Amino acid sequence: MPFNFTLQDILRMLFAILLFPAVMVFPGYVLGWVLDIFSFRHRTLLAQYVIAIAVSNALVPAILFLAFRFVSNRFGIGILIIFFVLWVVLHLRSQSKYRLSFEVARWHKMAFAMGGVWIIFCIFLLVDIQIGQNLYFNAASHDFTTRTALIEAISRTGIPLINPGYYPGHFERITELYYFWYIPASVVDVLGGHWVDARIALFAGITWSGLSLVATIATYLRIRNHQSGAKAWRASMIGSQLIAVSGLDFIPVTAIMIAVKTTYGILPFDGRIEGWNMPIMSWLNALTWVPNHVASMAACVISLLAILSSFRGSKSQWLVGVIVAGISIGSALGLSIWVALTFGIFMAVWGFAMLFNRSQRSMFSAIVASGTLGLILVSQFLVEVLQSDGTSGPIGGLPISLYVRRFTFTGALAPGAREVIGTLFLPVNYFFELGFFFVIAFLWFRQRRKLDYKQDNPYFLAETLLLATVVILLSFVKSTVLVINDLGMRGWLLGQFILIVWAVDILNASSKEQILLTPTLIKTTSSSKRINYLLTILLVVGIMTTALEAASTRFWTILVDAGVVGVPNELSPDTNLGKRTYDARRAYEYIRDHTPQNIVIQNNPATFLDRPSGLYGTRQMVIADRTAYGVPAEVFKDMSTAIGRIFQSEDVQNWIPIDRICNQYSIQAIVIKDTDPLWSSLTVLREHRTPIYVNQHYAVFACSN
Repeated sequence: MPFNFTLQDILRMLFAILLFPAVMVFPGYVLGWVLDIFSFRHRTLLAQYVIAIAVSNALVPAILFLAFRFVSNRFGIGILIIFFVLWVVLHLRSQSKYRLSFEVARWHKMAFAMGGVWIIFCIFLLVDIQIGQNLYFNAASHDFTTRTALIEAISRTGIPLINPGYYPGHFERITELYYFWYIPASVVDVLGGHWVDARIALFAGITWSGLSLVATIATYLRIRNHQSGAKAWRASMIGSQLIAVSGLDFIPVTAIMIAVKTTYGILPFDGRIEGWNMPIMSWLNALTWVPNHVASMAACVISLLAILSSFRGSKSQWLVGVIVAGISIGSALGLSIWVALTFGIFMAVWGFAMLFNRSQRSMFSAIVASGTLGLILVSQFLVEVLQSDGTSGPIGGLPISLYVRRFTFTGALAPGAREVIGTLFLPVNYFFELGFFFVIAFLWFRQRRKLDYKQDNPYFLAETLLLATVVILLSFVKSTVLVINDLGMRGWLLGQFILIVWAVDILNASSKEQILLTPTLIKTTSSSKRINYLLTILLVVGIMTTALEAASTRFWTILVDAGVVGVPNELSPDTNLGKRTYDARRAYEYIRDHTPQNIVIQNNPATFLDRPSGLYGTRQMVIADRTAYGVPAEVFKDMSTAIGRIFQSEDVQNWIPIDRICNQYSIQAIVIKDTDPLWSSLTVLREHRTPIYVNQHYAVFACSN
C-alpha cells in the first residue's frame, strides 16, 4: 500500500514553494538593490520584498534562458546560487538597520494572511485528491499533461529541450515553443531532488505566479501613485482582491449546463467553463491553466513601469530603466509570444505618440532602446521560433488574420452578416466577458475628465493607449495556428491589468480605511445609487464566476465517477476514473523508480492527451500528442497509426508482432491499460513474458530485443 498520494503531494508542494524564492525572490532583491530600480534602497523591508518578487518574475526568465541556452543548466543554477550569497551578504550588512525599521502593521498582517490563503487554496486546487484507492487530478490536467512533460524534459536535457514525446530513432529538440516559464520550474525540480518532481514544480510555479501577479500590481500602484505606507498597502490589498472578480460567465454557463443536463443527461465543457464564448480569461483560469502568459503580462508591466519611472530622471536612472525594461521585454517574448506581440504593437503606438508630445518626447528613446535590447537578448530564441515551418502545434511563424471577435449569440448568422452584427455587438460581448470592469472603465474616464485627466500624466496616457490597443487589435485580429484564438485570449491580460489599476483608482478614492472588497466599499464609488447597485451585482456575479471556475477545475473528475458528468467523456469511458488514475500513478512511479532513465517507453498513442503519462511519466516516448511540437502532421499520423497497432490488437497469441513494431521504432517497454484492446490478451502476454509491473488497470512489459 503506497503512501497516501494527497498527503505526499501536499508535503512536496510545500517544500517546492519554499524552494521557489531561489528564482522568484533573491535575484530580484539583489538586482533591485544594485540597480536601485524603483528607489529600491529607500523602501521598507517588506516593500523591498514585494518589488523583488515582481522584478524577479520580469528578469529571471531571460537571464536563465541565456545561461541555460549558451552554457548549461548547471551554470544557470550557479548564477542563482551567487544571487543567494549576495542576498545573504546584503542582509548581513544591513541587519541592524532592518531590525530598527521592520514593523508589522495591520496592512502587513493582511498581506501575509492573503498570501497564506492563496497558498492553501492552490494546494487544495492542484494536488491529487485520494479517496480510498481512487485518485483524482483536476480538470486543468488537460494542460498540465503537456507542461509537466516540458519541465521534466528541461531538467533532463537542457535548452533547447529534447521533445519527450517524439523519438523517430533519434532525439529531436523543441525550438517552436515559448518555453521560458518552464525554466524556473525546472530549477526547482532539480533543487528539490527526489522530493520534487516536474508536476510538483509546476504546481509550486503556479502558486508563485499568483504571488508575482499580486506583487506586480502592488509595485505598479506604489510607483505610479507615488504612495507609501498605509495608502500604498491599502491600494495593493484592494487590487489583489480584484483578481477574484471575473466576467458574467456564471449566468450563461449555468444556463447551458442545466439545459444540456436536462436534455441529454450530461454536462458540457469538460470542466472548462469559458468555452461558451470567445473568452477573456478569468485571472484564476489564466493562473491555473496558462501561468506563462500571466508571467509575460507581468514582465511587460514592469517594462512599462521601468520606462515611466525613469521619465525626467538622471542619465543613470534612464540607463537603469532601459536595462530593466529591455530584459523584461526579452522575458515576455519567451514567456508568451502572443502577450509580447500585443505589447510590442502598443510600444510602437506609444512611441509614435511620444513623437508628437513635447513634454514626453524624451521617452521615445527609452521605448526604442528597451525594445531593441529585448530583441537582441532573445534573438537566438526568436530565430529558432521563426524558422519553424508552421507545422508545430504552438506557434509556427506567428500567423494572424483579420476577423471580428466571435460572439456566441451571432454564431448562427451567415458570413458577412455575422461580422457586421458581431461588430455592432462588441460592447455587449465585452460586457459579458468583463462585467464589473466594463463599467469601471467608463467610471474611470468620467472621473478623470472631472479631475486631472487633462493634465500631462504619462501613466494615464500610457494606460489609455495600452487598453485602446488591446481592444482594437484583439477585436479585429486573431491568431490562426490553433483552433483557439491564442492572441485574442492571452493578449487581453494586458487590458485586464489596466482595468484592475483603474478599479483601484475608483475604489480607493474613499477616505475610509476599509480594505475588504464588499458592497459597502462599492457604495463609495459613485454618487449614483443605480451605478453602485449595478456594480454590486456585477461584483457578486464576477466572484461567482471565479468560484464556479475553481469548483469545476477541482471537482470535475470526482463528478465523473459520481455519475453527474455523464460517460463516456474526454476523461473516461466509465465511472472508474479514480481507480484507473490511482493504478496509473502507481505504474508510472514504478517505471520511474525501477527502470533506467534513458529507457524509451510507449503507451497507446490513440488516447487523446493521456493524462497519467504526462502527469506522472518521466521517460522518453516515441510518439505522444501532448508534445507534438514541430512534428509534421503526416509523420505524427503515420507513427501513431503504426505504433497504435500494438495496442489495438485483440486475441494476440505471442509477442512476435509486438516485438517487430517495437524493434522498428526503438521502443523498449510498453504501457498497457485496461481500456486498450490489447488488454484482452493480457493472460497470454504474461504467459510468454513476465511483466515489469502489473496491477488491476495497468501493465508494463519489456519489448523488442
